[in-house]
Formats: sequence, structure tokens, C-alpha cells
Amino acid sequence: MAARRLTYRIDSAARFSLWAVAGFVLAAVSVHGLREEYVWSQAPLSFYLSGAYGALLQAAYLGLAFAVAMLGVAMRDHVLCTRNEVTCAVLSWPQRIALISVPLLCTSGALSLVLTAMYPGGTPMMRVPADEYLLHKLAAMTSFSCLGIVMALQGWLWWGCRQRGGFARWALPLGVLCVLGFISLVLWREAPRGALQKLVIALYLLWLTCAAAWMRRSPSSDSVGSVDSC
Repeated sequence: MAARRLTYRIDSAARFSLWAVAGFVLAAVSVHGLREEYVWSQAPLSFYLSGAYGALLQAAYLGLAFAVAMLGVAMRDHVLCTRNEVTCAVLSWPQRIALISVPLLCTSGALSLVLTAMYPGGTPMMRVPADEYLLHKLAAMTSFSCLGIVMALQGWLWWGCRQRGGFARWALPLGVLCVLGFISLVLWREAPRGALQKLVIALYLLWLTCAAAWMRRSPSSDSVGSVDSC
């Protein structure tokens, strides 16, 4: 019964995450179409948080933040419930640290997303106080870094516990690619800021979507035996 409830929690978090990502993409695309004062390849997504239709994008950010926090706990539970009981019966201490870190980092990333949305940081046409701009910048950097680390850690956990079917085999490489994308966003100043940022965001959303979709299937179908032991 406990295993069944845990599986339901994992499935619910994954399902909500899929809806949250879809809502975020729809909101982002919509505000880009409705706001023609910016060149999409040059303007970062934060510009669209201020002004007309900014509340729509803010709501999408908040939904995504809640989904990330839920998914962090679900990913931890997923590893415990579906790991290979023969080759990964006992987690090593690095795996245990990673397992504890994933939900904590997801919560930190989610809170940072909330701050990013609620303190947009201003635009060339709408200035904000310096401390508000700094808060927005730090929150955005924190959310990118926390979630990038989560994606790499979770991919490593799935790989190390022999969960190598479906998305599990690609989670670590894609997570590393997300981290590299974030690093390029920080260091590559000559690149079109809007285009590069949106490409990195798309990579993050792709990872979250694939992870959530795979987790919805795997607890009940791929690893029935190990779910009973969680």
C-alpha cells in the first residue's frame, strides 16, 4: 500500500510537471507574439515579465517553480523505488549525498524562479532600482545553476543504479549539455543574448519534459518488482 501511494505521488508530480512545462512554453510563445517592441533574438525572456502581458508569463514561472519543487522529491523517490535491487541494493555515500541534494537543489531552484518572476529586473524602457535588478540577476543565475546541477546529478543517479532504459540513458549527457549551455550563457558575451538564453531554457525544459514523461511510465511498468520493495 505504501509503495502504491508513493508511485501515485511520483506519477502526480510528473503529470503536473508536464502540464507546467506546456503552460510555460505556451505563455512564453504567446507573449513573444503579443509584444512586438523587442527583437526576440536580442531580448532576454525577463524583458517580457514587465509591461503588457507580463502577468501571464509570471504565472507560468510560478507554475513551473511549483512543478520543479514537486519533481525534486519525486525524482528522489523514483530512484529509491526503481533501482536495480541486485546491482544497486545499497547506495554508496556519494549516491546518498546526491539523493539528498536533488530535492534540496530543486527547492532552491524553485524559490529562485519565484524571485526571478516577481522581480523582473527591468527593461530598457522600464528601469527598476539597482537592488531589484541585482536580486533578479542573482535569482536567475541561481535557478539556472541549481537546476543544471540537479539534471546532471539525477542523470548520474539513474545511470549508477542501472536504470538505463528509456530516458535514463540520456539524462546524464543531456544534463551535462544543460550545464555547458548555462556556462556558455555566462561566458559567451558576443552571442545574441535572447537567442542563446532561449536555447538554454529549451534544453532545460526538454530535460524536465523527458524526465517527467519517463517517470510516469517506469514505476508501474519497467520496475514493478522493485516498486514493491520501496
